[in-house]
Amino acid sequence: MYCVIQTKGVDEPWWMMEDWKEMIVIEESCSTLEEAKELYQQLVETYTAKYQKKREKHFSCAFWDENECEYCESCEDCLQIYYGVLILTPEGKLYSEGE
Repeated sequence: MYCVIQTKGVDEPWWMMEDWKEMIVIEESCSTLEEAKELYQQLVETYTAKYQKKREKHFSCAFWDENECEYCESCEDCLQIYYGVLILTPEGKLYSEGE
């Protein structure tokens, strides 16, 4: 099964830091890669209409509003909030075309 993941956090979705799973807000299973790609594209279009900023790498996309941040006490700074959409392979890795 492929998974289409939606995230919200202070890291762009493709970094997949140690605690990246805590950023998951919605996880949807797809039985085929084509189904996952279609869902991914629909979500990208939805987020593109909502957010002015966007960066995409393969089938992983980050969206943000420069005015939306979260205060980090340990670094004493405001960190950008990113909304992400990505496809995971059945092995749980980021999907990339041609792999």
